[in-house]
Formats: sequence, structure tokens, C-alpha cells
Amino acid sequence: MKKLIAMSLVAMVCVGAAHGFMIAIPFWLDTGSADGSYPPTTGTVTYIGMRNGSTNDLDILLEFFDAAGANVTPTNNTFVLTAGRGTGIRPGATDIVTEGDTPQARINSTASFPVGAAAIYWGGPSVPTATIEDIKSRVIAVSTAGSGESYESAYLAPAAAVFGG
Repeated sequence: MKKLIAMSLVAMVCVGAAHGFMIAIPFWLDTGSADGSYPPTTGTVTYIGMRNGSTNDLDILLEFFDAAGANVTPTNNTFVLTAGRGTGIRPGATDIVTEGDTPQARINSTASFPVGAAAIYWGGPSVPTATIEDIKSRVIAVSTAGSGESYESAYLAPAAAVFGG
């Protein structure tokens, strides 16, 4: 157990050294259809949106965790978010119609069941001018009931400095 805790702390320090800021997405559920429909024809879909409000292009790193806290991040988990632009992803599925045909649309959790948490990182030594206010994020979940009615919920996800980055 001590070894696991030590390895986790080393991993967190390494992530913190490379990325100065993060946004934590504490929960997402993405069991809905990936057929381009909005609202989904079945289940619940989650969209994580982010906007780069800075004048710099920023490297974004995404991490995903399953319901038990295990890291389920795919190997390809980075992209560049152009200055002044926004994008959105579905963490549990790829839906080119609702996400757009972009590389980040294909960054999905590798969890066997599409539920978990996520983290968005940016900044760090490679972008010394990055600030905590550069990326704004929001999470929207849309569910379709058996009767065809849809329900939506949304929240803004606040940013935090990682290890004083």
C-alpha cells in the first residue's frame, strides 16, 4: 500500500510539473447513442466543452478515471486548442455529428463502462505566459427518458493551479 501511495504521489508531481493548471470534471456518464441525435435517442450523453480565451495556442492534455478511480486514459490524449477557439468532447463515445470531425473528438475513456471523472490540463513550463483563466469549461449532460422526453443539466467547471504552476 505504501508503494502505491508513493507511486501515486510521484505521478501527481510529474503531471503538476508539466502542466500548470487543471480543470477537474468530478463525474460524467455517457451511455447514450452515438448516432448524431440531440437529444440522444437513448441513454445519457455528456459533453465536456472548453474554450481557450487566451491569445496563445495551448496544448491540452486529457485524463480519464473510471468509477473506481483507475486511470483509463487512452495513449493519444493531447491536442492543441487554438487561441480564441472552443471545442467539445464526449468522454464515452465518438459522435462526429455532435462533436465535429476533430482529433479531440476521438479522445475517449478506455473504461469498460462509460462513467467516471476527467481532468483537463494546460500551461506549465512550455507556456510560461499561460494563466489559470485561459481555459473555461462546462459540462452538459442530456438524458432521454423512455417516453422520449429529454432532461438536461449543466455546470461550469472551475480551474485550479496544480502544484503552484
